[in-house]
Amino acid sequence: LMNLIYARVSTDMQTTETQIKLCTKIAEQKGGETRLFVDEGVSTRKPMAKRPQLQAFLSEIHEDDLVIVYDLDRIGRSLIEGAIIYKQIKDLGAKITSVTNPNCDDPLTVHIKFAIAEDERRRISERTKHSMLVKRQKFERYGHIWYGYTLDPNLLETNKSSRAYGKPFKLIPEPNEQKVIQAMKEMYCQALNYREIADLLTMNDWLTREGKAWQKNSVRRILMRELSNQSEIKNVHWTLQD
Repeated sequence: LMNLIYARVSTDMQTTETQIKLCTKIAEQKGGETRLFVDEGVSTRKPMAKRPQLQAFLSEIHEDDLVIVYDLDRIGRSLIEGAIIYKQIKDLGAKITSVTNPNCDDPLTVHIKFAIAEDERRRISERTKHSMLVKRQKFERYGHIWYGYTLDPNLLETNKSSRAYGKPFKLIPEPNEQKVIQAMKEMYCQALNYREIADLLTMNDWLTREGKAWQKNSVRRILMRELSNQSEIKNVHWTLQD
């Protein structure tokens, strides 16, 4: 008998420590050898083939082994993917249990669980998109700092539930980068395409924040964002040109 523990978290800001601790407790109660497989910072949005520890975990399952997870949504958060992995485990003759739901033998219950997980992922995605939109409209940082902007050092996040608590969070224009953006806008309104704009910026030693040559997609992304945020350029049809 082999106990196979699989743990996963979606981001580097999370930890699998609690999952591993609780799953290990079940393994100790069952007895036998235990092997651990952990995917750190791996979202279930990634295809199964691109989740390395999941693949290693599935390749080690044999008849009469016990698969232990904290929750079934650790192996899959979509109905189809979860059902495929569950069937693969059962077809190999292994048993499966979870900390949150020890009874994983009923396929109907398991499939309902995966369906709920998929719906929850959809809702989380919708809430995240809405939150990002609100932050964007307020010129608050989410993800990387936009080109053309910097963080106001005098304005710190006061919301203790925010990851940015106690840190600068408000975006303000960065004068030198704003000059480059203005040049982009003027060149675009002169009917230059994105590639031509990128080449001209680089030729004039107006490099990216990292000191590299401009690429057409970077120019397009910045101009699209500026249009969305400020609507400063009127009567311009924005499409990706070659």
